[in-house]
Amino acid sequence: GAGVFQNGGIIENCEIDGNILNGKGGYVYGGGLYQRTGTVFNTSVIHNKITGTGTRQGTGVFFENGRFYNNTITANEGPYTLYSGKWFSNGRIDVYNSIIFDNKNYGNYEFDCNTNKGNITLKNCLFKNKNAHRTFDNSYTNVDASSFVYMDDKGMSASDLFNDADNGDYS
Repeated sequence: GAGVFQNGGIIENCEIDGNILNGKGGYVYGGGLYQRTGTVFNTSVIHNKITGTGTRQGTGVFFENGRFYNNTITANEGPYTLYSGKWFSNGRIDVYNSIIFDNKNYGNYEFDCNTNKGNITLKNCLFKNKNAHRTFDNSYTNVDASSFVYMDDKGMSASDLFNDADNGDYS
């Protein structure tokens, strides 16, 4: 990860902001955070970017195994804002009560996974719109993507979530 590589422990009440990961071929994961294992809560992952060439995934967060609660992921730039997959076979990823909003992902999804292994749970997460994440099909029976809230369906805007998103204040 360009900002933080987490291999255990707790990240709490932090801001992972303004990191740039420039790929030169190969695999490039985790512009803001690469979470191998551990817990992250009450943290903002903002203004991170993945550029360059190669397989680029997880502009905000690349997950392998861990818990991710009450976080805000916004204003990141690059493919797949949140991404999980490939490297774990018995991992567990829990993403709860998090806001995933206004990330520039160049036509890719805000959240995607590429695995039929491990277990992934996303609950009570707020996405900007229905097209922002992958629609999980039956091949991903290990993914529980229940209780999403879509801002567009509720008539919500950035001013309902943040103090001054237009000027970068995501508190």
